[in-house]
Amino acid sequence: MSLKLAKFEIDGGIRWGVIEDGFIHTVQGQVYSGLDVTDERFRLEEVKLLAPAHGSCGKLIMLGVNYRSHFEEAKSKGWNVVESDEPVLFMTSRTALCGHMDDIVIANPQNKTQYEAELVIVIGKEAVNVTVDRAGEHILGYCCGNDISDRNIQQKDGQWMRSKSYATYKPMGPWIETVRPKDSARVILRRNGRIRQDAPISDMIFGPERIVSYVSSNFRLDPGDVIFTGTPSGVGSIKPGDVIEVEIEGVGKLVNRVSDARKLS
Repeated sequence: MSLKLAKFEIDGGIRWGVIEDGFIHTVQGQVYSGLDVTDERFRLEEVKLLAPAHGSCGKLIMLGVNYRSHFEEAKSKGWNVVESDEPVLFMTSRTALCGHMDDIVIANPQNKTQYEAELVIVIGKEAVNVTVDRAGEHILGYCCGNDISDRNIQQKDGQWMRSKSYATYKPMGPWIETVRPKDSARVILRRNGRIRQDAPISDMIFGPERIVSYVSSNFRLDPGDVIFTGTPSGVGSIKPGDVIEVEIEGVGKLVNRVSDARKLS
């Protein structure tokens, strides 16, 4: 059954709901272990959608170079990438998360800051050493995501955590779609209305189920954990004033405007 689970703010309170026909219906119970839809509802324009992640706890897990097109792009640029039968994993700070229509605030405007459109997995059930064919049972659903990266810091550090952990550098949303998108579904990024990234999920080197199985064989996955699954080719820079859209067929469309930290201080 397809559900669009949304985390939202209204009247200063944070709640969860199910989106249907332009309304968000509030829910009772635990999003990750069973919920009941109530009769209370709000129009979508009445609420502010938040990053649909569980509180401030949990893990934010990332994959690097997980699309064949991006792998070839990386090789052509002389990056140090090698073929492997295991995905490249790293982690970033959950404090980098932001939601649909939030600003991406460039922390270091003098640096090269870039977008990376990604399919995001949200874990719904504890997973330890799960097999590929059972991995889907542990996935609550899927979101659109954008892995914003400071390339100057990334190059300076020689690793990825700090460069990708600045506040607002992990937009995620607009909601959690509980049905897995088709392999033919395209991950598309538009910058100011022009398509910059476009690839099917089938271009992933490691698909969602293989990712969950692999991660769970190395450390436990808990309800509410989030996995960004890598980006296709076409990565590019952003600047203040840009509008960035990440759209995935069957999942939704995540929209964010880019701003400059210097102008907000």
